[in-house]
Order: sequence, then C-alpha cells, then structure tokens
Amino acid sequence: MSIRIKKIVFVIVHLLFWAVVGYLFLANSFLRPMHPSLWVEVCALLCIVVPFYVSYFVLVPKLLMRRCFVLFSVCSFLLILLGGTLELWVMGRNILLVYSRIGNVPYTKILWTIFFFLCLRDACFIIVGDIAKLCELQAVKLQQRDKTASEINDGCIFVDIPSQMTVLLAMDDIAYLTYEKRRVTIVRKTAPRVYTYSSLAYFEEHLPFDRFIRINRSVIAAYSVIEAYNETTVRVVAHNMMKEFPIQQTNSVDILSQLQAWAPSKYQPD
Repeated sequence: MSIRIKKIVFVIVHLLFWAVVGYLFLANSFLRPMHPSLWVEVCALLCIVVPFYVSYFVLVPKLLMRRCFVLFSVCSFLLILLGGTLELWVMGRNILLVYSRIGNVPYTKILWTIFFFLCLRDACFIIVGDIAKLCELQAVKLQQRDKTASEINDGCIFVDIPSQMTVLLAMDDIAYLTYEKRRVTIVRKTAPRVYTYSSLAYFEEHLPFDRFIRINRSVIAAYSVIEAYNETTVRVVAHNMMKEFPIQQTNSVDILSQLQAWAPSKYQPD
C-alpha cells in the first residue's frame, strides 16, 4: 500500500470516527434540552478533538516514544485540564441554566462535578488515541525493519533512536557502547555517536560474541578498539580518545580468559 493511499485511509477512518462521536455527542448532550445551539455543541466537541490530536501528533511521538514518561504524564494532565476548562467556558450560561433547575445544590458543587466528568471523558478519548498512535508507530517500525532486513546482510544491527526511527548501524563501525542516564550511547569509529533507549542486553544478544565483549554491566566494547587490559581495567581507543573501563569483578575470570584468548599480547600487568 502506497503512502498516499495510507494517508487517504487514515483521513477517512478518522473522519468516520469523529462523525460517529459527533452524532452521539450532539444526540446525548445535556446542553440540547436547554440550549439547542449547534454552534455551541460543535465548539464543545472541538474541545475534545483538539486535545486528542495534540496528544496524538505531538505528545506521543515526541515524549512517550522517547520514554519521557514524567513529562508526558504532566503534559497530558494539563492538556486534559485545558480541554475541560475550555469546554466549561464554551458552555458558559448553560451551566447557569442547570443551576437554575437544581437550586438546592451549591453552584460550586455543580461546576466541579461537570468539570470532573468533562475531564474524565476527555482523558478516555486521549488514552484511546495514544494507544492507537503507539500501535501505529510500532507497526511502522516493524515494517521498516522487515523491509530493510531483506536488503542487508548480517553485518548490521537495528537500533531504535529517540526520534522514533529504526536505523541500521554497521557492526564494524561500532567502537563501544555505554549505559548511563537510562540510555545507551553508541560510540562509532568513523561517525558521530548515537543514543538509544534499547538495553545493553539487546546489543549483547545481537552483536557477535567473537567481535564484542561485555566488560561490565554498563559497557560493551569491540575487540578491535581494545588497546590494552589487565586484571582490573580495559583501555579502549576511539576517535583518538582513550578511555578505561573497570572489569566486572564478579565475572572477571571469564572476561580475562576471553581477552587473553583474543589478544594475549595486549595484556599489561599492573
């Protein structure tokens, strides 16, 4: 299916969805018995649609897919409050009409009750949209991965970068990987470093064991960039910069045996 056809299908599906929602909204709106203004009800409906698509096109791709969970939650909460507040403002005098019919209930209580249900309803719509967007993004990633996998050899590895794209990195160009601040930094030999939220376990599983070694819980290095090692540290060189990483002591025997089997000449005692 071409991109143009996908866009057309996307627009049609969303138009049908909001047509059904709009019909149900207008047919069951508590505004209708008191103020049958189509303009007011359409504006109130827009207060649902706009937050829905702000979350769909902005918050999910830019925050949730980058695993900024706290910021995403705060922005979503504020978006829901904004939608509910705008809808209260649109309804305006209709709340007064409700209050005039229920005179024995405090006006503030009526206001907060209506506001709560408006926010709850908006939250349900936004959650549905977020789930749909996540499924869409994951489907796109899988399609990209499957399409590219048929065109490459085993010398590359798939990496999900924060901009929601799946890229291919040549294994020969990877110098070492470090995990810090909840993300993995991939330092390459000839290209700029990249960042990903994939785990080190993913790379340990997919990188060939005869070309890479896990030095400790936070570092995986290519054998080709190791300049020297001893019982406690491994020294690597990439981009004319030298770094030393400590060997994981709980597994130091296995790590040293792998290093000595690879290049015994690079062993430098303390």
